[in-house]
Amino acid sequence: ILQMTRNQVTYQNIMIITLCINILFNFALIPVLGIEGAALATVISTLFWNITGMYYVRKKVGIYSFYNPFNKNLN
Repeated sequence: ILQMTRNQVTYQNIMIITLCINILFNFALIPVLGIEGAALATVISTLFWNITGMYYVRKKVGIYSFYNPFNKNLN
């Protein structure tokens, strides 16, 4: 959504930060936990990517990019 609404620089910055987080956690967790450390590093960086992207879509575009089952305005 960010790329389609001319916010590709924001998306690019989110992806660069996500890459750095993934690399740092991989270096920290793989020696300790092995393959599970790599999986955990990927989970953490993917969560950061999705939550940050969701926040900036709401902030810059003004829409919710996720399903809210508790929303009462579903007609």
